[in-house]
Amino acid sequence: MRLTKRRIYILTLITLFGMGGLGIVLIKFFGDSSFKEILGEGRSLSGQLAIGVAYGIIVATLLTFALDRPPLNKVQDFFGDLLEDVHLNYFDVIWFSLCAGIGEEILFRAAIQPHFGIWPTAIVFILLHGYINPFRLSLSIYGVLLIIVSAGLGYLYAYFGLVCAITAHFMIDVILFRKIR
Repeated sequence: MRLTKRRIYILTLITLFGMGGLGIVLIKFFGDSSFKEILGEGRSLSGQLAIGVAYGIIVATLLTFALDRPPLNKVQDFFGDLLEDVHLNYFDVIWFSLCAGIGEEILFRAAIQPHFGIWPTAIVFILLHGYINPFRLSLSIYGVLLIIVSAGLGYLYAYFGLVCAITAHFMIDVILFRKIR
């Protein structure tokens, strides 16, 4: 199956509405917190945004540095080849990153993490993305780094709120998308 912009848009809508919707349903029926608490009730929205932006920029900068070094430069080549014919513009990068940040963080941080913990959720999150691959050592090394990053998103959610985790996820994706496209 060839990757096209249309397919990516479909996947991002599934991520936003499917994962986000499933997360909301799970929170509603199995969660112990209200949506206000999940969003970071009592915590400054501007503080959540600032911390999320700072975490995202720092982490994406470190990942960008790592992707420029062997053996992780093979990962950058892999994703670059995957997106080579798609021709993403700046709006696409922003939209895809926003959908992933919102949908994935609602499901994994707000709905799943409270029941299973930060590290198990981070590991499952990265495994489901396919970054741990016994046939691609460089991708697996990158996957281990992403487990740490994902756990960081979990801590952001736990200490600052969902908006903080979404913002950080968004920033990481925007910067990495811009690097590999």
